[in-house]
Amino acid sequence: MIPKLMLPEDCALLGPGPESGLKMIFGDELLAGHIGLALSWVHEHFNELAFAAEHVLCEFSKYAKITSPKKYRSRPFDIERASLKVTRILPKNWKPVRAACMGKDRKYTNPEANEYGEYVPSAIIGEAKIDRALHYRARWEGWGPNADTWEPTAEIKKQVPDVVETYSKKLSLIEELLENYRADES
Repeated sequence: MIPKLMLPEDCALLGPGPESGLKMIFGDELLAGHIGLALSWVHEHFNELAFAAEHVLCEFSKYAKITSPKKYRSRPFDIERASLKVTRILPKNWKPVRAACMGKDRKYTNPEANEYGEYVPSAIIGEAKIDRALHYRARWEGWGPNADTWEPTAEIKKQVPDVVETYSKKLSLIEELLENYRADES
């Protein structure tokens, strides 16, 4: 720990880009004392995506300034006048990106099975006929797209009827929108 700041030695304070991004999201009234709370909120929501929130905030800030120059006045960046030279050297305690992503909050990746030893589908992604029977493509709670599996419809309907109902409503809405679109075309 750095005694004067009470921060871990591998901690980096927010730079102007992420701080600007936070103020664009939460408003210019964001006080210095609340930046930590706002950043922890952003971290909580970006943690499951394994993105570095500071980098996303900085890129968001740059993009907003490019697309809305009148709203977010800024001076152009001149690499020749930059006060600090850009290097590729990172602090020695920083982990490589792959290791950092693997160490993210594990409750969002590969969770444990429930008390019955089963995993729970969180969504239905598609449907197809497999061996002359209708199957749903199931997205499992806490697992990514590469863990999707094809499951018999009867099993899914029995296990999570609300997920099936949500999927059916989405399909109906899509079909309705397509019908409206086709009617407008002709």
